[in-house]
Amino acid sequence: MYDASAITALVARVGWAEPSPLPNGASTQIITLDAATTHTDSERTFRNFHALVTAENVMMTMAIPNITLTQNPDNTALNAYLQDLMKEGARKVLHRLFVANTGAKDVWGKPLDILGTDWTATISDKLALFDEAYGRQVAYDTLTMMLASIRLNNVEKIIGQKGDLIAVRNGVVRDNKVISPGIAQELEDAYAALSSLLFPAYHKKPIVRFVSM
Repeated sequence: MYDASAITALVARVGWAEPSPLPNGASTQIITLDAATTHTDSERTFRNFHALVTAENVMMTMAIPNITLTQNPDNTALNAYLQDLMKEGARKVLHRLFVANTGAKDVWGKPLDILGTDWTATISDKLALFDEAYGRQVAYDTLTMMLASIRLNNVEKIIGQKGDLIAVRNGVVRDNKVISPGIAQELEDAYAALSSLLFPAYHKKPIVRFVSM
């Protein structure tokens, strides 16, 4: 369907934001991100898709014991972890997009050979269209990782109880009304919009609503 260069190109679209300076110039916590971790062709970061999706919060919740709040982090391990989230997010977006549209047809109603076609050039030409789905996929995966974390850390002070984080990820519904869509719904909307743009004949009513948090 596509080669590894498509994943590499998509990874380059959005990067991790540089850590915020510590108050009063404190230096007990130093995070240094690699250029590959922060690189962003779109000039957007994953924090744009949700405020909790930061390198600091990942460092405090990732399941690697030698990265702690009281010691300088192992930046090599942190950067590798963040870049793995990026690569896995890109893989998920591309795989889901094309597998979910295996029944797509062209404008003349002829079935498209989704799985048998090399979409690498199409992805390269339309990379900007993938930003929303890619950014929200990584944000969703990061929030899911935080939710599953068993480490005790200061993230709990930021997000409160884990029930609050579940609401952030899955949304809030009361009396059958959506109070907050949650990043899970925003991710679904992003996939639907991307599908409608790439396969317009297959999706008659594209969803174009994006909500930034």
